[in-house]
Amino acid sequence: MMKSLKTFLLTFLLWTLTGTVGHVLFLLLYSGLMTDAPWSERLLAVVYGLKLDAAVGAYLTVIPGLLLLIGAGGRRMKVLWSAYFAFFGCVYALATVANLGLYGPWGFPLDYTPILYLTTSPAEALASATLWQMAAAAVTMAGLTWGVWRLRPPYEASAGWGGRLALLLLTVALILPMRGGLSTGTNHTGTVYFSENIRLNHAAVNPVFSFIESAAHREDLSSQYRFMSDEEAELLVDSLNHETDSAAVVPRDSLFTAKPERIVLVILESFSTQLMEEAGLVKGVVPRLEQMATEGLYFTRFYSNTMRTDRALVSVLSAIPAFPTYSLMDQPRKTATLPSLATALKQAGYAARYYYGGDTNFSNMRSYLVAAGFQDIVSEKDFPASQRTGKWGVADGPVFDRAADDLESMPAGEPLFAVVQTSSSHEPFDVPDHQVLAYPPLNAFHYTDSCLGHFVDRLRSQPGWERTLVVMVPDHQGCYPVVMNNYALEHYHVPLVMTGGVVRAPRKIDTLGSQTDLAATLLSLVGASHEAFPWSKDLLDGGAAHYAVFAVPDAVGMVREEGALIWDNTSARVMLSTWPEGQREQALQRLKAYYQKLYKMADRL
Repeated sequence: MMKSLKTFLLTFLLWTLTGTVGHVLFLLLYSGLMTDAPWSERLLAVVYGLKLDAAVGAYLTVIPGLLLLIGAGGRRMKVLWSAYFAFFGCVYALATVANLGLYGPWGFPLDYTPILYLTTSPAEALASATLWQMAAAAVTMAGLTWGVWRLRPPYEASAGWGGRLALLLLTVALILPMRGGLSTGTNHTGTVYFSENIRLNHAAVNPVFSFIESAAHREDLSSQYRFMSDEEAELLVDSLNHETDSAAVVPRDSLFTAKPERIVLVILESFSTQLMEEAGLVKGVVPRLEQMATEGLYFTRFYSNTMRTDRALVSVLSAIPAFPTYSLMDQPRKTATLPSLATALKQAGYAARYYYGGDTNFSNMRSYLVAAGFQDIVSEKDFPASQRTGKWGVADGPVFDRAADDLESMPAGEPLFAVVQTSSSHEPFDVPDHQVLAYPPLNAFHYTDSCLGHFVDRLRSQPGWERTLVVMVPDHQGCYPVVMNNYALEHYHVPLVMTGGVVRAPRKIDTLGSQTDLAATLLSLVGASHEAFPWSKDLLDGGAAHYAVFAVPDAVGMVREEGALIWDNTSARVMLSTWPEGQREQALQRLKAYYQKLYKMADRL
């Protein structure tokens, strides 16, 4: 029994160390690309990389665990054991060799791309790697693989039920390193991202895990949402973007007293206009948001781009419209190339901070935020265990308090862009010590709203309020009303509210827009260029074309002054149209062209 348990543990350990050797080789081979980082920081890549190494090790230990459990016996066990380790040892070695060889010319960790290249252009795929890199990695990995294969199992069944039960429990327990723990977020490539230096993050990535993740999330973007020639799509989108709305001109001087030195963006989980009294459905759910809407700038015709948080974050922070069949955040290689509001503001002199009470490993969120330029990310792990009271981590109250404390401790006058993302108004609505409304979802919204109000009150009392702008925007419409039609405009209608000492006077603004338009609007406000955000329109610029787009799984929509349209791609039919009959076809072609161009852009990233 003890020999079986020892073999099991050594198998897991050796598979894990196989990944660790890969990180060390990466750091040695590409040390010239990391001269700006001391070795003490570089070695952290090995430490952080252990999480994905252990995940891969756990997956590869399942079958050996089962073989030890059933005790295949004698020659049969030896053959199965040897074949298993020979095969997966070669796979692991090839993945590590490919990662080391291709990283230099390609600049990103191993993903499914080599397979695509090998099936279309094998010579070009192999030409990317240098011979000495391949040879050095192959020799080292072959030696380690041989060591793993030489691990000798006991060639008999585990003695007694006690031994079998212990092996069964250990095999089941492998799910923990596979998932990355017990938190709501599971392992992603971005789980091991720890540095602003993207190459150090890449050094921490396990190539086997990265490859499998990429293959699992692979989408053939080049064949999706293809309705016409690319040339025709370009012409239609160009014509759409040149139809300006002069009525949307809003003099900036009449809205703001000065350029903000502090921009605080609050992303509200699942909020929508349906929670506000003006919708006529409920009263008293979000009184503080409603108060700030009457005291500040309230954009009354604003839409979310999506129904998912991962897509919404990319829309808000990178001004990329959400895809109906695809999540950019699930592709760290692609998100590393995206423009971002934080990076653009950093170039204008603003530091960037991010606050979230949940697990930033969820849906590759951390890798996206790091690539987006956030120097400081405060998440669940930065709070004491006593405050991690909900399924999604830390409730909104402590998160807002932490952000307010940090802002108070910073010198006034230093430009700062801070993002606070809430989570308490997400299922299961487990808010702490707050029972105001009987219906749990509405009570959770009321809780977040009260925390938001208290947060703004604290900012108002701090030095520098007169140069502060607070922007509040939901990520998407959530759980209220309970039954919501995906083909109804109300599903996407959300409030955009701006308040702060730089806001001159209350005003309602009726310009059409969506989450992607925040980037151009805020950058224009601070006098920075937004040329890097072609999908974003300044909401206060009458010379821009103003419209809103949104997407849900395999359905897309657009709202313009002339009408609204929603197209279901699965059934290939219009689900909603308020356009005049004679103009509907042109509107539909423009909508199709817009998303065709968007998919073409994503395919080229």
